[in-house]
Amino acid sequence: MYVLHKLVTICPYSYGLPKIYDMEVCPLTKSDLRALDFVVDRFFMKLFQTSNMDVIRHAQCMFNFTLPSLLIKKNVAVNFIRVLRNC
Repeated sequence: MYVLHKLVTICPYSYGLPKIYDMEVCPLTKSDLRALDFVVDRFFMKLFQTSNMDVIRHAQCMFNFTLPSLLIKKNVAVNFIRVLRNC
Protein backbone atom coordinates (compact mmCIF):
# COMPACT_ATOMS: atom_id res chain seq x y z
CA MET A 1 0.00 0.00 0.00
CA TYR A 2 2.90 2.32 0.77
CA VAL A 3 4.38 1.67 -2.68
CA LEU A 4 1.11 2.56 -4.43
CA HIS A 5 0.78 5.72 -2.33
CA LYS A 6 4.32 6.74 -3.31
CA LEU A 7 3.61 6.07 -7.00
CA VAL A 8 0.47 8.20 -6.87
CA THR A 9 2.35 10.93 -4.98
CA ILE A 10 5.30 10.94 -7.38
CA CYS A 11 3.21 10.74 -10.57
CA PRO A 12 -0.10 12.45 -9.72
CA TYR A 13 -1.08 13.07 -13.33
CA SER A 14 -0.48 9.55 -14.51
CA TYR A 15 -1.77 7.86 -11.34
CA GLY A 16 1.30 5.70 -10.99
CA LEU A 17 1.53 4.68 -14.63
CA PRO A 18 3.95 6.07 -17.14
CA LYS A 19 2.32 9.11 -18.71
CA ILE A 20 0.32 8.13 -21.78
CA TYR A 21 1.35 10.50 -24.55
CA ASP A 22 -0.37 10.49 -27.92
CA MET A 23 -1.51 6.89 -27.74
CA GLU A 24 -4.12 7.69 -30.38
CA VAL A 25 -1.46 7.71 -33.11
CA CYS A 26 -0.99 3.96 -32.80
CA PRO A 27 -4.34 2.23 -33.23
CA LEU A 28 -5.15 -0.01 -30.30
CA THR A 29 -7.69 -2.78 -30.57
CA LYS A 30 -10.11 -3.71 -27.82
CA SER A 31 -7.90 -6.65 -26.92
CA ASP A 32 -4.89 -4.30 -26.62
CA LEU A 33 -6.84 -2.07 -24.23
CA ARG A 34 -8.00 -5.09 -22.22
CA ALA A 35 -4.39 -6.29 -22.01
CA LEU A 36 -3.30 -2.94 -20.58
CA ASP A 37 -6.12 -3.06 -18.02
CA PHE A 38 -5.21 -6.66 -17.16
CA VAL A 39 -1.69 -5.61 -16.17
CA VAL A 40 -3.06 -2.96 -13.83
CA ASP A 41 -5.64 -5.34 -12.37
CA ARG A 42 -2.97 -7.99 -11.74
CA PHE A 43 -0.78 -5.37 -10.04
CA PHE A 44 -3.62 -4.55 -7.66
CA MET A 45 -4.36 -8.25 -7.12
CA LYS A 46 -0.79 -8.91 -6.07
CA LEU A 47 -0.58 -5.72 -4.02
CA PHE A 48 -3.72 -6.48 -2.01
CA GLN A 49 -3.33 -10.27 -2.21
CA THR A 50 -6.87 -10.87 -3.46
CA SER A 51 -8.57 -12.03 -6.64
CA ASN A 52 -11.91 -10.47 -5.80
CA MET A 53 -12.56 -7.93 -8.57
CA ASP A 54 -14.98 -5.97 -6.38
CA VAL A 55 -12.16 -5.34 -3.92
CA ILE A 56 -9.80 -4.45 -6.76
CA ARG A 57 -12.24 -1.96 -8.32
CA HIS A 58 -12.93 -0.42 -4.91
CA ALA A 59 -9.20 -0.04 -4.23
CA GLN A 60 -8.69 1.56 -7.64
CA CYS A 61 -11.56 3.94 -6.91
CA MET A 62 -10.22 4.81 -3.46
CA PHE A 63 -6.77 5.59 -4.90
CA ASN A 64 -8.38 7.59 -7.73
CA PHE A 65 -6.68 5.20 -10.16
CA THR A 66 -7.97 5.31 -13.73
CA LEU A 67 -7.55 2.29 -15.98
CA PRO A 68 -5.28 2.81 -19.00
CA SER A 69 -8.10 2.06 -21.45
CA LEU A 70 -10.20 4.86 -19.95
CA LEU A 71 -7.27 7.28 -19.99
CA ILE A 72 -6.58 6.53 -23.64
CA LYS A 73 -10.25 6.90 -24.61
CA LYS A 74 -10.38 10.21 -22.75
CA ASN A 75 -7.20 11.44 -24.49
CA VAL A 76 -8.58 10.48 -27.90
CA ALA A 77 -11.86 12.30 -27.23
CA VAL A 78 -10.16 15.45 -25.91
CA ASN A 79 -7.73 15.60 -28.84
CA PHE A 80 -10.55 15.01 -31.33
CA ILE A 81 -12.50 17.94 -29.90
CA ARG A 82 -9.35 20.09 -29.96
CA VAL A 83 -8.83 19.28 -33.66
CA LEU A 84 -12.45 20.15 -34.43
CA ARG A 85 -12.13 23.51 -32.69
CA ASN A 86 -9.03 24.37 -34.73
CA CYS A 87 -10.76 23.76 -38.07
